[in-house]
Amino acid sequence: THGDKARSAPSLVWWSVTLAAVVIAALAGWSVPRESDQTFIPDANGLAAGGRLAKALDERISAEGSKEGGVLVSLSFRAGDGRYCRTFSLDTGIDGLACRNGRTWQVESIGRPPQDAQAGPYREASSELSPSVIAALSRWQAGNALTPEEERRVRDNDWQ
Repeated sequence: THGDKARSAPSLVWWSVTLAAVVIAALAGWSVPRESDQTFIPDANGLAAGGRLAKALDERISAEGSKEGGVLVSLSFRAGDGRYCRTFSLDTGIDGLACRNGRTWQVESIGRPPQDAQAGPYREASSELSPSVIAALSRWQAGNALTPEEERRVRDNDWQ
């Protein structure tokens, strides 16, 4: 009867097409780049900046003093090895130094400034940095801080 046919098991063709669709969907999903919300992402070289930190390091001009997304970028300079580096402060009380490494920001140092240096969740660029960030600055900084015009030019050239 007609009703019995509707209840029969799906054919081999139906199962084959369904399996192929599932495999294609899974492969497509794995290859789609995903935006990370993590501030620090472990990688082969230690830590890379991610999420809100990477966005701020990519886009901000330090002289503007923006604290959007809980990130303040306070200083930019060219390191002795030619990379561009930037200091940052997070609203969580962590500061750090990150240098551009290809398409990512490699975190060279992070720390917590002394309690008396913090005047709230953010500090000005001239305030005291954590000892680990000061040590990293002295290791990497080869010249003067970039001017806002230099920052804009380098930013617009993807920090190259």
